[in-house]
Amino acid sequence: MKQFTVIIEQIDQSKNLILEKSTASLRMALILLDNAAEILMYRKILSEFTNNQMYGKIRDKAKSVMPLDIFHKFLAEHSVPEILEEKKKKNILRYFDEKLSYLSDTCGLIPISVGAVLSSLHWYRNETYHRDIIRNEILRPIAILYFELVCELVIQLQQNHISHNSEDDWSQFFTKFGLGEAQFKRGILSDKDIEVLLNKFREELSINFYELSETLRKYVFIKLDETLDRLNFISDMLGNKSRNTTLKFIQFTKKNEYLPFNNRDLILQSKAFNEYAAPITVEIFSNWKTKAQHFVNLDDKLALFIAFKDLEDKFRPIEHRIYDVKGELDEAISLAIDLARGK
Repeated sequence: MKQFTVIIEQIDQSKNLILEKSTASLRMALILLDNAAEILMYRKILSEFTNNQMYGKIRDKAKSVMPLDIFHKFLAEHSVPEILEEKKKKNILRYFDEKLSYLSDTCGLIPISVGAVLSSLHWYRNETYHRDIIRNEILRPIAILYFELVCELVIQLQQNHISHNSEDDWSQFFTKFGLGEAQFKRGILSDKDIEVLLNKFREELSINFYELSETLRKYVFIKLDETLDRLNFISDMLGNKSRNTTLKFIQFTKKNEYLPFNNRDLILQSKAFNEYAAPITVEIFSNWKTKAQHFVNLDDKLALFIAFKDLEDKFRPIEHRIYDVKGELDEAISLAIDLARGK
């Protein structure tokens, strides 16, 4: 019971933090939710490992008493799961995505679409927590979506019913979350009780499909427009080159990092540059905008977020590269100004 109440309190606190709407509170909510998701998976995996160990003993027993050909036939005819080695178990327990993969792909306990979105949300949490990158435009919808999925994860991964020791006083917990006198006296929380509790949470905080799709669409448009503005600046600095030539130049110098960026005239005139086919052009930016425009036509929030993350993964590398090149040019311009002033 205590382990369960800790998770419920954590989800409730994350809900309150999201409702505050400040950047600091949203970041803290992401951390709490990410931890809750990982702990829920961790607990379930320990239970699955116990079952896996039992299957291992059954397999070893069968192998010891059966002729080898009969044993292999036994394995083929019965759904005996892969018996995990200790190294594999350690990796599963250590890494978030390994936990997801095990519970989704191996155990079938987490739907593939849920696993894909949880992996992406974990990535955003790491970006916010470890690299101090704050995406204010989408921080709140990301936090709400994570909140909704963690509530669902409790239902998907929780053991059957929760009981509490009569010696422990859980009256405050039951009262706080409106669970009622009957549940408290019964000393048990059924799956239905837990679902009702989590549905109350989701009634207090949720994001509808249209709001999420519109927020993500606007975010993609903002990022692409900002990137194109930086590209225009770089094009001017290269001598009013076309945006496609500039894009080609940026990708070519990234691909061939041994080339000195300041020798741009030699690079632009080189045979290697002329023969290079840049994977990303201005037309690709237009295609990305078109895909974002169609977010609203997707089936549900999970499909929407997967499409968004897939699109962002495609444009993020060129976005960062253009940002870095503009930064280099800004520094070169500042240095030239300082030298002209005799600094």
